[in-house]
Amino acid sequence: MGGVGKTTLAKEVYKQTQIRNKFDTRAWLYVSQDYKPMKIIKELILQLANPEEDKVKIVDTMDKLSVAEAWDLIVRSFPDNDKSSRLLLTSRRIEVALHADAHTTPYKLEVLSEEESWELFLKKAFSENRECPQDLVDVGKAILRKCDGLPLAITVMGGLLAGKKKRKSEWQRVQRNLSSYLVKTNGVSTILALSYRDLPPHLKSCFLYLGLLQKGKDILVKQLMHVWIAHGLIHQKEEQKLEDIVEDYLDELIGRNMLQAKEEIFLEVDNPSISLSGSRHRVLYSPLKSYKYLRNSRSYARSLLSFDSSATLVNLDCICTSSSKLLKVLYIDSPGLKMISDSIGKLCSLKYLGIGWKTRIKKLPRSISHLQNLETIDMPMSRYYFVLVPNVLWKLENLRHLLGYIIFPSLLKIDLLNNLQTLGSIPVT
Repeated sequence: MGGVGKTTLAKEVYKQTQIRNKFDTRAWLYVSQDYKPMKIIKELILQLANPEEDKVKIVDTMDKLSVAEAWDLIVRSFPDNDKSSRLLLTSRRIEVALHADAHTTPYKLEVLSEEESWELFLKKAFSENRECPQDLVDVGKAILRKCDGLPLAITVMGGLLAGKKKRKSEWQRVQRNLSSYLVKTNGVSTILALSYRDLPPHLKSCFLYLGLLQKGKDILVKQLMHVWIAHGLIHQKEEQKLEDIVEDYLDELIGRNMLQAKEEIFLEVDNPSISLSGSRHRVLYSPLKSYKYLRNSRSYARSLLSFDSSATLVNLDCICTSSSKLLKVLYIDSPGLKMISDSIGKLCSLKYLGIGWKTRIKKLPRSISHLQNLETIDMPMSRYYFVLVPNVLWKLENLRHLLGYIIFPSLLKIDLLNNLQTLGSIPVT
């Protein structure tokens, strides 16, 4: 059953200090229903790899192995000696758990009791004193019964009501809406949909953008901040900085229990199965050359995110054309990207350029100076990954954030960037 708290419990165990200290390395993987074995194996290897190792070389090596060979390699790396290597598995299907370990009875999470449900509801809806006004108790418990004891549903509903006025008429309106849309076999999804409909317009746009992210993947607050700003989803308020407004938006989404806050913002969203050819926001999980429509002379794409994990050579020329003049966000995290050609200078509307740590580029082209709307250059902040930046950045008057391991910073005339707010890591000699 979804929403009962399996993943939440597993994460609590996974992040416990006493657990972390028992293992040299750890990895967290999400396996979808349409998973690809080699992709899962690659992700596992990359998470367990030492930071000093060449992760691109690892991916290249994995591409040369069959699935069976790759799996045997992993199995040999997890010895069954009662002293190391532990696997923690969650699943909605009992047969999956029994297949993983037929000799152990799987731990089954039950839905919350009425008393436990009310306690969790009070915690989320009345975070300060955890007390419900007497005139709201009956309607509150009526709403709670619709949640069927599912922690996720209770948490989201509590967050929704926390932002409402503590008036009986207001809560009754929520109750009526919930009763109208609730489908018993899909209660959690309905409650989530109701919470979305209750969002103000400025938060709806931001929340919808999260649908582009892979399920089970972490996203840094800073990266999300830059992407939202690049798309114009953040509206200026007097003298308040856009970055501060983003933090307000995130706080509100967290307060409504639609996002979870850990050390960073952790998001879980479904891997979108949409018709990419007609979408303004595109997420690619296969080599760029597979998407012939990217060469379409009438492309209206506003954002392009590529998470292709193969080593197939990536050539950005197919998207860096005058037909992509509306593109605002470009993020590439593929081991096949070895260079960025001068053609990137044609993306005149680009505001965010992101380069993931899987890429192999060594330098940025001088034509980047043509991107007069560019606000953020986002590269890995690690001394194990550095990109040579040409001395043309001073021409980018709108550049606000230069992230990455910046070598030779004295050659970049950074002092001419009047709007620069963030500068990445700089080597100290």
